[in-house]
Amino acid sequence: MLMGRAATATSFGSVHTATGEFTAWHELAACRDEDPALFDGGKNTSARAKSICARCPVTAECLSEQLDWERNRLTRHAPIGVFGGKTAGERQAMLLSESRGEGKPRESNGTD
Repeated sequence: MLMGRAATATSFGSVHTATGEFTAWHELAACRDEDPALFDGGKNTSARAKSICARCPVTAECLSEQLDWERNRLTRHAPIGVFGGKTAGERQAMLLSESRGEGKPRESNGTD
């Protein structure tokens, strides 16, 4: 999770870095230079994708944004792939838990 590290989230899809600059959180993502196919959710790629997410300073922002997309059905396609260290199935379980009144999904970087 990002909080308490070199950057903190803002409400506009940006992060405030330790140097005092604002930047799009995507620019700090550990996956930014990785092959996007690693994150497609395939059986042989999910573990590698999750290992990249585990070292990412903006995992919470990534997961939160994807959960918002899925929660609000802002995508025309079925949710797939790894975002914020979570597979589509893990995110769906989080959203199902939320819809059952168990509260907002806990956004974790997958290390706990």
